[in-house]
Amino acid sequence: MNKTIISFFEVNSKEKNYIKKKFDKSFELRFYEEVLNTSNKELISNSDIISPFIYSYINKDVITKAKKLKLIAARSTGYN
Repeated sequence: MNKTIISFFEVNSKEKNYIKKKFDKSFELRFYEEVLNTSNKELISNSDIISPFIYSYINKDVITKAKKLKLIAARSTGYN
């Protein structure tokens, strides 16, 4: 059985520990401290899901690198 690969960007150690507790072993979780952008788009080449924070730059060039991509789940909220 293939695991669903989720790549998280802009994650610190505290967030990483929290996120890891929320997923079972059927997921492969990958964590990166850096932002996702065109210079490191190869990091998502086999990701099913990507979860960027507010500073990642996602455009067509980045998305087309992820052939298995099914979902982009941004980890941010807004308020007034």
